[in-house]
Amino acid sequence: MQRNGLTIRAFWSTLARHSRFLLPPFPFVDVTRATYWCVLGGAALWCLLLVAAPLFTAAGQPLSAFGGALYRFFDPICHQLETRSLTVAGHPLAVCSRCSAIYVAFLAGAAVFPLVRPLRASAGLSRGWIAAAVAPMVLDAVLGAVGVHEPGFATRLVTGGIFGFAAVFVVLPPGLQAVREIALQRKPPGETPTA
Repeated sequence: MQRNGLTIRAFWSTLARHSRFLLPPFPFVDVTRATYWCVLGGAALWCLLLVAAPLFTAAGQPLSAFGGALYRFFDPICHQLETRSLTVAGHPLAVCSRCSAIYVAFLAGAAVFPLVRPLRASAGLSRGWIAAAVAPMVLDAVLGAVGVHEPGFATRLVTGGIFGFAAVFVVLPPGLQAVREIALQRKPPGETPTA
């Protein structure tokens, strides 16, 4: 996947070469595993925040202020149309159904990743796989825009889920590789960190 002339692998490699401040030297920490758990925990927290917004809003004052803050946080990321959003406690999630499916599927993909690929794998899925994962989402949106079919919750959830699950296998391997490279650059003299 290329964006603005920069491939995902090139992005992570550039980050690894130029970011000496991201990781202190940890000679006894398995950096790959620690990074994986941070990604998994971050994805879980992200999904929790999606559900927390309507729950806080439904709880009334003073918690509804936190719900409002979460909706504002997710506003630049998603259109948040109520008609396209799943609801919890009578209020829409912080993002639409397609975005919700992407994030939850990313979490699921991250959870199963070490069961199907080694954490030390350096190559992600090829561009063809990510294109195949994006295609149903684009097709659903285009068919809806031209009036051939009206995308519903089911198609939004399925197409978003396919993309979110595949995204893990594209982004995580080169990301973990970049963190390993950063950790190896930051090793104290005479010590080799566990990468």
